Amino acid sequence: MIKLFTGFLVLLLITEILVVATAYMCRIKLHQTVSKDLMKILNKYDKNRQATKTVDILQAEFQCCGVENYIDWQNTTFGLRFSSVPKSCCKVPVESCVTDLNEDIVGINQEVTGILLCYMLLKIINKDYDNIEA
Repeated sequence: MIKLFTGFLVLLLITEILVVATAYMCRIKLHQTVSKDLMKILNKYDKNRQATKTVDILQAEFQCCGVENYIDWQNTTFGLRFSSVPKSCCKVPVESCVTDLNEDIVGINQEVTGILLCYMLLKIINKDYDNIEA
């Protein structure tokens, strides 16, 4: 049973490492894709209630304005119509919303370290059980 659990943890660890490595290698394309999709949502602002709510929540949570900065609003239908940004834009300028996500790599490293420590602990526990069986 312990070996099955250990095998499952190893499989989970390998999967997480592969996901992190793939995301890191594709980070530029991922950034471009996310930016493009967010710009599409900004263009739906004030026309679609769900898009408006989503943008307001994102800007409030990340304390940002637009995808890269407030200038993104100039080319949207909302910006052209009102010549301004929505009220949900942050008052303190932040360099960018999307690039701040790069700081999450620290949290990912902590999670991977925790998994490795759990694996080592289980290995020690498993070694004690092997000594009992002998």
